[in-house]
Amino acid sequence: MSGTSSIADQLATLLVELRGRLGADGFTNRRRVVSLVADRLPEAGREIKILGTAIDDGVLDMLEAARGGRVDLEIDRLAAAFEARHGIRSDIARPVVQALAHALGLTGLPSGGAAPAMAPPPAPRQDDWVGASSIVAAPTTAPRFATAAPMPVAAAPGPGAVPAAAASGRSTAMQVGMRWLWRGLGVFGAVIGVLLVIGLIVGDRDEQQQASAQPPQQPAEPQQVVQAAPPPQPQPQQQRAQPQPQPQPEPPRQQTQPRPRPEPLPAQRSEEPPLPRKPGAAPPPQQQQALPQLPPGYDVAALQALARQEREDFGVAPISTLHQGAPHGPTPTSIPGGKLIDTLNLIALLNQKPAAPVALVDALGGETKLPNAYSAPILAQGGDYSDEIQTQMRQQFQNLNRDLPIVTYCADPNCWMSYNAALRFINLGFRNVLWYRGGLWAWKQAGLQTQSQ
Repeated sequence: MSGTSSIADQLATLLVELRGRLGADGFTNRRRVVSLVADRLPEAGREIKILGTAIDDGVLDMLEAARGGRVDLEIDRLAAAFEARHGIRSDIARPVVQALAHALGLTGLPSGGAAPAMAPPPAPRQDDWVGASSIVAAPTTAPRFATAAPMPVAAAPGPGAVPAAAASGRSTAMQVGMRWLWRGLGVFGAVIGVLLVIGLIVGDRDEQQQASAQPPQQPAEPQQVVQAAPPPQPQPQQQRAQPQPQPQPEPPRQQTQPRPRPEPLPAQRSEEPPLPRKPGAAPPPQQQQALPQLPPGYDVAALQALARQEREDFGVAPISTLHQGAPHGPTPTSIPGGKLIDTLNLIALLNQKPAAPVALVDALGGETKLPNAYSAPILAQGGDYSDEIQTQMRQQFQNLNRDLPIVTYCADPNCWMSYNAALRFINLGFRNVLWYRGGLWAWKQAGLQTQSQ
């Protein structure tokens, strides 16, 4: 563990140096950053692979978005996402994510100690090109990591020693080959990007054509509302004009005047809710949702304000299939077949009397969880309802009561992991699935206690 912490600290210190040298835009260049780190830290092969994957997944942007707030929670979520998406254990990916956070100035070193001393980069020379990002000179003295174990690629197959010139030639050839490989991958990525842009342009044209064919059906609805409103207006004008030439029949006409007066009132009420107007009944009165019963000691006003943040609408439509994209991002405000629950109602559910069983499912798999929660981050993976995960759930929960309240949660309203877990339980026929959209963030904002995994 000490060796891993030392490598993570060296990586964090080197990333700080590279960010200052390359700038914010150059620091997001995966090929350049990975090549420079490989030149300076050749023994950190595993960490370099995780670093490149993190840059491709946009970890830098997600860490920057968490600045000034939940940085530690964001690091835990990103480490758990590596395990769910790439199969890399969270305890291995976490030091690399912490190193990137340290380079952005968000946290300290992964080990919590002082920055280790780093050897300065070699001076540039015009005739030697090493790596895919910078020109460096061949060292005149022994390399800094001469005592480290050699990489398996550079090991000589025979018992005899390999001459320095031969080893240097093979290293240069390998570096040149890697440079062309990265260039080929860059060209391939550019071609894929052009194809995606063409697909988006064609899709927009199809949507515009479909939208242009549908508008003729919509004007029919406002025409009915406009035709129903004007008839009451000419009636009072005729009644006012008739009494002038004939003053005698005024009393009977005054008796008929109250009949047309109440007619505009239902028409005005029916314009706001159009549905009750069709059967001819008055719109039902609006009912305010009663507050749940909470034990003494809770700040109900603060929990109501927190519930409004948990139910913030990001404009994302709900889906009934498993989410296949990145596990982090804006989520809907509802879930088909289930219900959204906030912290206020969750506290009431867990403290109801008489007490009833409630199943809490942690789909994040971080270092902390809600008390007595069942940790199951595997349920957050995408796929379909016929994959191996769903088959195992069907066998394991076949005898479980389908009316049991099941609450799924993950990090915060920008996390899809608990959404997928809730959809899997809904597909198994559970009728009381509750999606806790606020997750660990809302639970901690309410000042509630957590439990370590």
